[in-house]
Amino acid sequence: MSPIIVGAVSATVKGPASVEGGQAFEVSWTGPGNATDWIAVSPKGSANREYKTYSYTRRGNPVKITAPFEAGEYEIRYLTGQTYGILARQPLRVGPPKFAPGKLRVISSGGSTGPVALAKTQAVEIILDASGSMLQRVEGKRRIEIAKQVLADLVTTTIPSGTPLALRVFGHKESGSCRTDLEQPLAPLAPAKTAALIGGIEAMNLAKTPIGASLELVAQDLESNRGDRLIVLVTDGEETCGGDPAVSISKLRAAGVDVRVNIVGFAIDDQALKDTFRNWAQLGSGEYFDANTESELGASLVEAVRVPFEAVDANGQVLGAGLVDGEAIDLPSGTYFVRTKTGSVPNVVVSPDKTATATLSP
Repeated sequence: MSPIIVGAVSATVKGPASVEGGQAFEVSWTGPGNATDWIAVSPKGSANREYKTYSYTRRGNPVKITAPFEAGEYEIRYLTGQTYGILARQPLRVGPPKFAPGKLRVISSGGSTGPVALAKTQAVEIILDASGSMLQRVEGKRRIEIAKQVLADLVTTTIPSGTPLALRVFGHKESGSCRTDLEQPLAPLAPAKTAALIGGIEAMNLAKTPIGASLELVAQDLESNRGDRLIVLVTDGEETCGGDPAVSISKLRAAGVDVRVNIVGFAIDDQALKDTFRNWAQLGSGEYFDANTESELGASLVEAVRVPFEAVDANGQVLGAGLVDGEAIDLPSGTYFVRTKTGSVPNVVVSPDKTATATLSP
């Protein structure tokens, strides 16, 4: 039997020594290339988790990154997705932008006060954690009661009636169990009926948290839908049933399921767990939303079901991304093609120190 020598993981990054603020540039890299590894631009001397702009290594080699607008001394870093470990770094000087940046806001025809602008073919699955920890209190109320209220608001005022929707819940049936149940099979959303169903859910003391197993079942839950799938996981704790949510999400994507996984963490005070959730969401082409109060949970859930958009320049480079009916994003001055899953808007002009608005047609 021959001995196996395990060496340290290494990486390299190679990019320009200096760029203008807001300029798009390329970075070549070598390294593990794991799905959640990324190349970031961070202020020189900053902590591992501090960054201004980034791109995942899975997006190619070289990757394209947009420089921060603020002039100063930065570093290009190769970061591991799970631990934020810096495997390589290169100095980068960012000079003043050639032109002052502008802002872009993308809105739906109904505006931000109505239901979100979902694609007609998009299915939504909500996965709710009703395990024992959800019996703890926030602002004098049990977490599960807060979650139920904001989810009821979500299905009655935010998600459009008739949207294909499924509801999976774990932790509400058996103490000490890893059981996960599809409480509402995929069907057109009937707001009052779904809100009543959510209202009847009760957390079970000592019930466990089978996040991985619940995500494994998403493909089965949504198999009748041929469009996009949006998963919104609401949880207040870590996986406790031996599952591997990262593997579950990877299996979904490897199977060709067009899915976006957004995770809303509620009352989580463990930074490492937040980072884990963020990595899982990024692996599922989604986002992590952090909420510590009832109002924050409500706002996070609304953001979690909004449609993402990308701003593409004349060279086909994505220079910015945000959420429809969300906050305006910073962009270099120029003309953009705005694209989403629900439609597109061509020839959007972003001018210095002004906010441009692009309206998506219904």
